[in-house]
Amino acid sequence: MAASSLDMGTNSVGYSCFESSWEIVKSRRWHVEVNWRPLSEDAAKDFIKTSPRKDNRKLMGRSRFRFLHAQCLDQQHLYKQEELLQIAKEHGWVNDVSKFLMNSQTGGVVLSESEESIQFAVQASTEYGSPFYGMFLSELRSDDRRRDVDWVCLLVSDNNFDRSTFDSLLYNDPYPSDLLPPLSPDLMFLPVSFLRWQTDQIKSGLNGLRIDIAAQGEKVSTANASGLAGLRESLYKMRRTYLSLHARWSLAKDLASNVARCFDILEQRANSRDEDPITYSRVLRNKLRSESANLDLLLHDLDAMPMRMDAQQTMLDNQASMILVRNSEKAAEQARRDSTSMRTIAVMTLLFLPGTFVATIFSMSVFNWQAKGDPGDRIASRWIWLYFVISAVLTGLVMVVWIVWFRRADKKFQKKWEQRMV
Repeated sequence: MAASSLDMGTNSVGYSCFESSWEIVKSRRWHVEVNWRPLSEDAAKDFIKTSPRKDNRKLMGRSRFRFLHAQCLDQQHLYKQEELLQIAKEHGWVNDVSKFLMNSQTGGVVLSESEESIQFAVQASTEYGSPFYGMFLSELRSDDRRRDVDWVCLLVSDNNFDRSTFDSLLYNDPYPSDLLPPLSPDLMFLPVSFLRWQTDQIKSGLNGLRIDIAAQGEKVSTANASGLAGLRESLYKMRRTYLSLHARWSLAKDLASNVARCFDILEQRANSRDEDPITYSRVLRNKLRSESANLDLLLHDLDAMPMRMDAQQTMLDNQASMILVRNSEKAAEQARRDSTSMRTIAVMTLLFLPGTFVATIFSMSVFNWQAKGDPGDRIASRWIWLYFVISAVLTGLVMVVWIVWFRRADKKFQKKWEQRMV
């Protein structure tokens, strides 16, 4: 088994390849042995352009399988390899639809059929919660005989993709031993293996999500105000995980549907060449039916997840509402106490203010309470009018300042409120 990733050195994309054939796989008891060898970019282009010479001594006489892996730092670096992709298109490794799928930067499955070949592509992007990878299979006719065809596989991925996963799928999932003449050997066992891997990944993710939801449920029931924010963030992450799993399930379901279509096409092609009815590999069809059934079972678990998370969201909202109500009750009680204190102060002020005011007026030096009523002897000074004038002016000034301040504060509050509403 080869290393799980390529040594890209200073380049943004690294390349490696290996070759096999149906006869070699048969001699290895239906296992595809992987032996990657690194390539430069120019060598990778030559590998695509040049068809290997037939060599019966090395069991490479017919039905050869060729694999090329392009591993990049990220998707953007792959799209910059326009010259290599154009060469791959010119030599039948990919077509326009496959290139469009690459450039879409999203996941999908494409099955293309023409008189010359069949091309099958599956791609998953990082939005599925997995590393970016794409597998592009193509049938290349080596001569005019339709039974003697080669199959090529262009594997593209980012640096987070563990190639040992692909290697294990090649080696551990046996090649279908019933894919015999008059059927032409192909590489369609690879999408079936990828489907099984995807199904296992979805199942594992669902089990982890189910455990997280159960643990979250226990925390929600005993949550306090300080823990609500953390629980909401955790619930948001679980919803994102669910969306990723659902996207991967949709991709897997689409993959299963297109693989079944491809099996039918290959079977129809074989029957068009022979009078006796031919059935495409029962081994692969049984595996495909099994994985499709597993996907249907997983859908029930997927459909149940949103209801559980919605229930927890409702509990969190109720907890927040109860905490808000309790805080509002506390604030109302505090306001009631403050209001009682203010009323007490107001009542006491009303009781003492008239007497205080009268005492203040009478204590002023403008009054002469010792006057005996003699001519020219006054009780009130002739300057008492100054008191009323100054008091009126100061009172008016205070009222003007208060009105100006209040209006400015009110405008500022209204402006902030409108901005917040927008």
